[in-house]
Amino acid sequence: MNDHSSNPADRRKMTKSILLGQHSHMTAIGVTVNIWQRCGKYIARGRYVGKSFGKTLGTDRTAAEIELRDLLGQLDRDAFVLPCDAPKRQVSSTIKMRASLREIIDAFLKEKRQLRGKKTVQDYTGRLFPLIQFSETQDVIRRWAKPKDMNREFALELKSWLFQYQTSRNGKPGAPLQPMSPRQTVNVLATCRTLIHWAIRTGGFLPASFVNPFTDEIVGTAPKKNPLSEAVLSVELRIQLIHSMDIWELLIFSVPFTLPLRPEDYTGLTIADVDWSRRRLQFGSRAGNIDFNKGRQD
Repeated sequence: MNDHSSNPADRRKMTKSILLGQHSHMTAIGVTVNIWQRCGKYIARGRYVGKSFGKTLGTDRTAAEIELRDLLGQLDRDAFVLPCDAPKRQVSSTIKMRASLREIIDAFLKEKRQLRGKKTVQDYTGRLFPLIQFSETQDVIRRWAKPKDMNREFALELKSWLFQYQTSRNGKPGAPLQPMSPRQTVNVLATCRTLIHWAIRTGGFLPASFVNPFTDEIVGTAPKKNPLSEAVLSVELRIQLIHSMDIWELLIFSVPFTLPLRPEDYTGLTIADVDWSRRRLQFGSRAGNIDFNKGRQD
């Protein structure tokens, strides 16, 4: 009988199929993946952490076998995540000891994208990229082959390597390179500490007994800017700019020219913070040091 004249329900039925020479594939963690076919598409089905899963591998046999090998590799490393559980799970039910550092970072960024948003993930990605570069050098691969091998010596070597790391100010490949600033070095190490903490507590990529090598001593503190440093736009230069402005430009830029460059510093001011006689604003904590500005300066 012609397929076009057959019952549509019959065409929706799944039939046993073969990929990589067999129907059933056993993984290193004991999960069996069976190959089926429906409507010309290859489908891999099995049970993982007590739940059934199915993954469509495609219609092309070669592409389906590539997808199947990738799926089996994730299951062998115990790094497979059920799509329905990824946004719900707070603590992983398994320890994915065989996951690579790239896989840990990818899972970390995916979760932070849902919790914190795109801007935070962009910052985390830029700060974690040096960690990937460092971990994929030949000497590091030889000494710390797996994430669970990271220790205090690894963190110290990374910090020393970051002091010599060359980066561009705007992140573009053609821009001039310069050493990473001390502040950004602290940001990178602090993000690495957050990553390892997440991998232990939430991601399930490291055992609960794993000791985070990025201690406060190694991460350090970011150097504070001098609150009395010379302003980039001096008063004389501001006066010159104002003389060359038209009325519309003067209305738009009058506030940035007369008040601090960070608007959050003066949006929280109270009436008592305005010294009318001396014509100045007083910045500082007024609520038990819980309303400080970014530089924690008075």
